[in-house]
Formats: sequence, structure tokens, C-alpha cells
Amino acid sequence: MHFNSLFTSIGVMALLPAFALVMADNCQITPSTETFTIPLDFCFFHDFSIVDVRVEIPGANLRPKDKADHLELPAHVKANASPIHLDETYGVNIYFKNDWTNAHRWEVNVPLIVSLYVDLQTRIDRSNCKLGLKLHLTGSGALGALDESISLTEIDNDGIKFLAQSMGLCS
Repeated sequence: MHFNSLFTSIGVMALLPAFALVMADNCQITPSTETFTIPLDFCFFHDFSIVDVRVEIPGANLRPKDKADHLELPAHVKANASPIHLDETYGVNIYFKNDWTNAHRWEVNVPLIVSLYVDLQTRIDRSNCKLGLKLHLTGSGALGALDESISLTEIDNDGIKFLAQSMGLCS
């Protein structure tokens, strides 16, 4: 076997994980078949030099039905930091608190080499009754220097505002 033919096949194998890094950042949410108590249609994309992250939240549901003490958001997170890729939807519980609270942690890793942690943090801002969302990205191994907080948005929604006011979190 010649070196050129060996190098070509190794090069193709090395490029395959890189194809997953191409991620659309147009933030168009695909229509959901699920109906939501509170429609949100939120999408966020951010590209760092080392990792890119996309968060999509189509809506929220009040849970539990007998007392509305939290919202359930179906948060879809995509994150890429070659050679690891995350693409997962999870029902995140958002409790009505004024302090930043960890709602969920997504984790993906290649054991002993690299790990990526994506934490979704939430709060209800007392000053304006808006739902605040932010991400905290950290890593270990090859991503050990990654420690970024990203303010996503403050969602101004009448349903969320009404619930927060009824719980005495804001005026």
C-alpha cells in the first residue's frame, strides 16, 4: 500500500466528523404537532471559535395541572465542538424564582479526551416580570478553557407575566 492511498482514506475518515459542524443559523423553528399553553417560538444561535450552540424553544406548558408552580419547556439544544456533537430535546422545568437557577445540564463527551457541558439557567426578573434565559458553557479536557455565559433573552409573555404576578414575584 502506498502512503498516498493510506493518507487519503485517513483524511476522509478525519473529515467525516467535521461535516456535522455545519449548522444552519437561520433559526427557523419547524412547526410542532404539540399544542402549548404558552407559545414562545424562541430560537438562538451563537458561534464561538471552538463551539457553536443552537437553542430552540417552541412553547411552554403549565405543570402540574392542579397548581401552576412551574412551566415545562421542550428545549432543543444542538452544540458542536468537533469531535463531539450534541443534538437533544429535553423537557426543562422552569420554576418561578427570581434567582438564576440551573434548569438543565446537557453533557456530551469522549471519555478521557474532551467533555462539553451546556447549562440552561432561568429566572423571573422581579423588575419587569420577564422570563430570563441564559446558557453557561464549560468543558474539560481539550475544552478545559471554555467558560462562557451567554445571555439568551428575556421573554415578555402575557401568560408568564400573569403567573409571576399571581405568585407575588413581581408587580
